[in-house]
Amino acid sequence: MYAQDSIELLQKLGIQFKKHEEEGIDSRLFAELLTASGIVYMEDVTWLSFHA
Repeated sequence: MYAQDSIELLQKLGIQFKKHEEEGIDSRLFAELLTASGIVYMEDVTWLSFHA
């Protein structure tokens, strides 16, 4: 599920979704590594997301 206008905006800003799909890190592995690092449990970390 995604908003097409958001995808188009990101593409106009230079995000290359196909390249991310082919060369990027697996999202499950990323989540695993991020959690294992402990950063997700730090109270002084502020999270910023795009249309989340």
